[in-house]
Amino acid sequence: MAQFVECPQCGLKHSQRDDGLCPRCQNAVAAGAAGVPAPPPPAPSNPVVQQLRVREPEQPGIVASGSRAAGVLLLLNASMNVASVALMPGEGGAINPVHGIIADLAVGIALLSGREKWHKWAYVRAVLGGLIFGGIFAAQGNWLAVGFQLMLSASLVMLLAGNPGKLRLGGALALCAPYFALAALGLFAGRTGTNPLTSAVLSAKGEIEPASGTLRGARFGYCIDVPGRNWYLRKEAAAHRDNRLSDRWLIRPDLDAHVMIIGEDAGGASVNQALYEEALAGEAKSRLADFHMVGRDPLPGGTALHYTGRHQRLSLEYYRGAFADGHRAYQVVAFATPEHFAQVRDDVSAMMHSFRTRCEVTEATATPP
Repeated sequence: MAQFVECPQCGLKHSQRDDGLCPRCQNAVAAGAAGVPAPPPPAPSNPVVQQLRVREPEQPGIVASGSRAAGVLLLLNASMNVASVALMPGEGGAINPVHGIIADLAVGIALLSGREKWHKWAYVRAVLGGLIFGGIFAAQGNWLAVGFQLMLSASLVMLLAGNPGKLRLGGALALCAPYFALAALGLFAGRTGTNPLTSAVLSAKGEIEPASGTLRGARFGYCIDVPGRNWYLRKEAAAHRDNRLSDRWLIRPDLDAHVMIIGEDAGGASVNQALYEEALAGEAKSRLADFHMVGRDPLPGGTALHYTGRHQRLSLEYYRGAFADGHRAYQVVAFATPEHFAQVRDDVSAMMHSFRTRCEVTEATATPP
């Protein structure tokens, strides 16, 4: 009786052949009982290629409402700082905004993505932002800016702590609203060149006071007539912070226009008017880029030098009165951007013509010595 076998490769049952091959697939068929499958080939004990194990990326989690709101605030703050740098380059002073922009973008995006490990960095940004920027503003004596900076930091902490409810969310957003309102106003002022709230801000900081009528010198006996509207007198500490030689400093805050008065004593030597004018013109030419002398106008008791130039990338127009009086000399320096100078030209001209090197003290004097 013929012995049948089953091919383990194609499954064909056939009689065992002398060559030991399957008649269908021509593979070797071992002799054995029918229906018994051949054992599978053994797996290699040491695979040549090991499977690469790549660390799975951090999976986004559920974004809490507080973290989402904090992320939005950080991105909004970064956007406003970018706009501020674009509109007013070089206005940051001692504060470099680039690092803060990068930090706010990174932390804000991570919070919106639900990256849990970034939550602690958001806390760090909120606390350090209040301490570092608040400390810088405090060192500058800008207590109003300190208050606004603390508003932003406190609102971020309120949003990041736990899972805030609607009441805390609303309180945090209301707390930071004045900060962003002031920032938006600053951008508007940088874009248009006018800021209607500057006088209110400077008054709140205690840096200016209204001025009108006849203004007398602080350390010298001169007088100057101040227009009745929109002009303010800078406090002595604020004026000396920008120029220690200033005796009086008038400002038109909404247009960032200035009239600074400097008095000088030659110590017994007589000051020559012509030489004094040339000295002031030479000083201006050496200090300003793109200096251009527009002209000179005669004034009662002196001369006005009208010139333009750039100072720290800012284009400025000057109308600088030079007055020599015996052993004393006075500068009345009016300056603003060309656009704003055009709007205060009449006021500046009137003040220059009203300047008197010697002033009698009367009841009409606006500001006491």
